[in-house]
Amino acid sequence: WAAHQLKSPGHAVTVPDPPLGRAVFLEADHDGLSIRVRLEDADPRRALLGLTPTPRLTATEITYWQICFTAAWKRLVARHRPQAELLTSVLQLIVPVAPDPAARGISATSADAYGAVAMSTPPDASAFAVGLLHETAHSLLNAVTQLFDLHTAPATLGYSPWRDDPRPASGILHGAYAYLAVTRFWRAEPGAVATFEYARWREAVTTAT
Repeated sequence: WAAHQLKSPGHAVTVPDPPLGRAVFLEADHDGLSIRVRLEDADPRRALLGLTPTPRLTATEITYWQICFTAAWKRLVARHRPQAELLTSVLQLIVPVAPDPAARGISATSADAYGAVAMSTPPDASAFAVGLLHETAHSLLNAVTQLFDLHTAPATLGYSPWRDDPRPASGILHGAYAYLAVTRFWRAEPGAVATFEYARWREAVTTAT
């Protein structure tokens, strides 16, 4: 898809690699709502988000991220505007990470890095939008738990529908809150895939709750 976007019939577009030490930002605007997020592929501390960072991105890779980000933002603003407005307040930085061959895409956040998301290259705009909403929910809940005690027994283990291992109460709450954002996204999307994803995550969130 990126290659299709980056070349016209019979003419490949050559994009020079960006200089070392440059700051890269993803920017998008739709229907009066804009966002600007740093795409961080150089900071040596980016591995602290828990996933393996990619090497420095090429210009072509950066262009793909921007194309996908623009499409995801248009969809979020058009169909999920309250959630898009939330992203403008929370999301500050995206760290590209190596993909997991067993998954369509992976992402993570850290309680020590509010507003930062680690994410593998999104396969399409929907996956990008869902990943951002999911991880931003984690960031938001991390901030709340810094201010308030939300558990009487946070280490108590229980069943989590999206994991194979027993999870502490704090992890189950995080999963339910983040996947509630995913469920809300798919509820407003058209098509058979969206209907399936909505039913799948609604059931998981209900079970966890």
